[in-house]
Amino acid sequence: MLIRFGFFLLILGFLATVVGLFRLLVQLIRRRGRIAAVVFVWSTVSLVVFGLVGIAIQAPRPPAVPDSMRSPAELDQFLEDLVSSGSPPGVSLVVVKDGETVYNKGFGLADGPNRIPATPNTVYHWYSVTKIVTAVAIMQLVEGGLIDLDDPVSDYLAFFDPEYPSASSEPVTVVNLLNHSSGIPDNSRAVFSWLHFEDDEAFDQTQYLREKIARYDTLAFEPNHKAKYTNVGYMVLGAVIEEVSGQSYEAYVVDRVLDPLGMVNTRFEYTEAMRTNEGVGMHPLADIQTVFLPTIRPPWPSDLIRDYADGQAWFNRFLFDSNPPAGLLGPAPEMARFLAAILNGGEFEGARILSQESVEIMLKERHVEWGKGGQLPSYTRFFDEFVQGMGWQVVRDGGRLHLSHGGLGPGFSTLMRLYPDEDLGIVILVNGTNLEKHHIADAIANIEW
Repeated sequence: MLIRFGFFLLILGFLATVVGLFRLLVQLIRRRGRIAAVVFVWSTVSLVVFGLVGIAIQAPRPPAVPDSMRSPAELDQFLEDLVSSGSPPGVSLVVVKDGETVYNKGFGLADGPNRIPATPNTVYHWYSVTKIVTAVAIMQLVEGGLIDLDDPVSDYLAFFDPEYPSASSEPVTVVNLLNHSSGIPDNSRAVFSWLHFEDDEAFDQTQYLREKIARYDTLAFEPNHKAKYTNVGYMVLGAVIEEVSGQSYEAYVVDRVLDPLGMVNTRFEYTEAMRTNEGVGMHPLADIQTVFLPTIRPPWPSDLIRDYADGQAWFNRFLFDSNPPAGLLGPAPEMARFLAAILNGGEFEGARILSQESVEIMLKERHVEWGKGGQLPSYTRFFDEFVQGMGWQVVRDGGRLHLSHGGLGPGFSTLMRLYPDEDLGIVILVNGTNLEKHHIADAIANIEW
């Protein structure tokens, strides 16, 4: 009730502020009554502030992330406290050490309004963690001699014809797409409206890219000079995979990556088994981006919201329009199978998806510095080194090396992190958008597994 009253005051204060500012302008023009107008404006601004405070004090307050945890039992307690805050409502977490799963649990709710618990098998959107799977698919085609990392992308895609910064610019190559050094602009927050529903017409990823690429074909900087994150670059990689493999991007990934690793409940669409274990996306209404102004609200389709409950928006089932950068759905243990294969030199339980040499290239080569404005502030807070690799963000913290990739979008937040020198991997999937996942992974990595 209080949070709804806060929203009411916020909207009322905003409308009153607009009216007050207009009246102030009129009074200033007429040069009379300025004091009264100023008083009116300040009073309405106070209403806005009061509304924000009303929202803030009712917003879920997740527990502080400990600097370290000493045991799995402490991790259990922290995750129980985390989901009890409601932000996020549910979490599934897997830890892999020395090729074995040493932690695999779910906490909280996969569907809050229907009180369905989260389990290890809960299915979440992976979002940008999908990029690592796309990078593996590219490396498979490199191994097969169908792609060269240093070839211009235009050698594979006739429609890829970007506008370069100068006549002497180097062409965008495949590796530039992998390590975000292409200069292709990101679709930024527009990606959150690039989605569709299950009953919509069949979706063609490459045709969609053809329709959208003209908005992003002016390069922001010279290729191969720095890194700046771009989802569009990975959409182009998906089109390259289709062109050289003769399959759709989705079919190739299923046939060559997911099925060999036994990831039968990880797909780009929901199967019946996945629907049974579906995690429902949630976004807190106390997030100011959601409620303050329509101009800064995430551009979600109007029919995306299924329920409003307890200050939270719960989403209908949806699929992404940009599968190569963000389209996979699946449970945490299956993401852990993929991660374990990378840690084990490309092989897991007898199935090999990459050669040891290709894995080494992915983990250790073609690193590039992040350009100005291209870093991820929440991820670079105190690390000694932070560079962009082929898909992975590569971090050295106090001499300890890890590689990771996170995902964030409507209703879900994800993280896959590996410590190749320690044969340690961490997977975190939640159905919420506010999560200090990198802090949590830091603490988990300090447990003696």
